[in-house]
Formats: sequence, structure tokens, C-alpha cells
Amino acid sequence: PSASTDTQTAKNSANIEFPASSGGATYTVTHVFVADASSSGNILFVGALDANKTIASGDIFRINTNNLVIQLN
Repeated sequence: PSASTDTQTAKNSANIEFPASSGGATYTVTHVFVADASSSGNILFVGALDANKTIASGDIFRINTNNLVIQLN
């Protein structure tokens, strides 16, 4: 994180990649969340994507390095 005045900003320092979609359906990702565990954890942040992402069967959802920015004011 980096501080500037009263704002705290955090960015992902590596790609965040999810397994390839399966099952033949198409999904639209509109929001992401950050949790403190991969299952049964607490959701710490929820936010909308700048643009919706359509995921078809076989697609991999990836957030590239520095593209997930969380800003607390």
C-alpha cells in the first residue's frame, strides 16, 4: 500500500488468475471481492469492474498486475 494524504491505495503485485471456465455456459463478471481466506473467509472489499467481462467455456478470467486497485479514503 502507499499513502497520500488520507488515501490508502493497494494494487495487486502479480497476476490474479482463475481456472478455465467449464460446463458450456457463458457468464458475465461484473464485480470482484477480496477475502481473507479462499473458503469460509471474511469478505473485506467488494467493487464493480470498470467494464463487465463475459466468460465463455474454456476462458480464463485474469486480472493483470497492478490492474486491481483498492482505494480507501
